[in-house]
Amino acid sequence: MSGKIYELRFYTFNLQGKSDFKELHEDREFWQQRMTFSKVMGIFETEIFKSTEFFHFVEYDDLEDLFRARKALAESKDFWPKAQKVVEQYGTFHNCLAVAHPDTPSVYTQFPPSPTAVYELQTMKDGDVQIPWTDDSMLIARFRTMYGPMNNTEYRLFRYPDPKSAEAAGRKRMDYKEVMAAMTESRLMVPMPVSDLQ
Repeated sequence: MSGKIYELRFYTFNLQGKSDFKELHEDREFWQQRMTFSKVMGIFETEIFKSTEFFHFVEYDDLEDLFRARKALAESKDFWPKAQKVVEQYGTFHNCLAVAHPDTPSVYTQFPPSPTAVYELQTMKDGDVQIPWTDDSMLIARFRTMYGPMNNTEYRLFRYPDPKSAEAAGRKRMDYKEVMAAMTESRLMVPMPVSDLQ
């Protein structure tokens, strides 16, 4: 059994830290340099649930690739000083390692960027429950956690063309009791300027 490994990273900040973090996410030179170590596919700010939360997901070829990237980041004299200022202002941080669900073996990225797109990250305790779709729902990825505090959890990342379509999807699933029982969290998110997914 083989395939990509994904690291899901959740950050919360105090208000000052959030401001610095957002500024860092507008620094394209910083993120171009970061991408030389590993592929950060999605970078989002949470709009609902926790107003100071940011979410990243990073793709690695395998665990060996992850450890190589971590070591290179820690030893980088150019990257680390700029990142260190923000790291010191974390409120909380947690992460997990995941693999793609067999039904969706890769992250779907074949769509044009849009300035109005919003994303939803669903946390499921029962991965077999089918989410009711709307015409505008786009499933980007399904992740099964392998290591971390959220072990044996499934994450589903959806994309909507605009807030109105996201609202329609949210309203529709409220009529399905089995879905509401299986879903433990739902984060509505907007992509940061440097995110590959827009």
